[in-house]
Amino acid sequence: MSQYIEISSNNYCVEELRCLCTKCKNMFSEYVPSNYELVCFLLENGEKRFLPTYGRYGYLDLMDRLIDKWEHNDKITESIRKRFIVELQKITPYKVMAHKIKCPSCGSYHIQIMRRNLQSNTAVKWLEIDMDFFDQCH
Repeated sequence: MSQYIEISSNNYCVEELRCLCTKCKNMFSEYVPSNYELVCFLLENGEKRFLPTYGRYGYLDLMDRLIDKWEHNDKITESIRKRFIVELQKITPYKVMAHKIKCPSCGSYHIQIMRRNLQSNTAVKWLEIDMDFFDQCH
């Protein structure tokens, strides 16, 4: 059985968004990456996991390792992002999806952001990657 390790960063910011669902009028807070320092993924159960954008084993490094013929200077198109999610499934114990803000009460994606609050090094849950993958890539 493979072991999984968390890929994390020591220096990052997240934004706390105060959100209003325009469908049911529910007010709630949502934490999202700020300044492209982190990438957010949604697990099947609705839990969020984060991955640093830069650095060894970060989002761009994994994209380079998982997607053939993709270079750091290339655009990340929708088709590239979808291919990355498919390949990422093979090295993480979770089913991951791109993150979208969704109302926790009614499930609507019709959200209005009322306020933003920047927070530094707020505790987040990190995406875990199969160590065997790293052994194969060196």
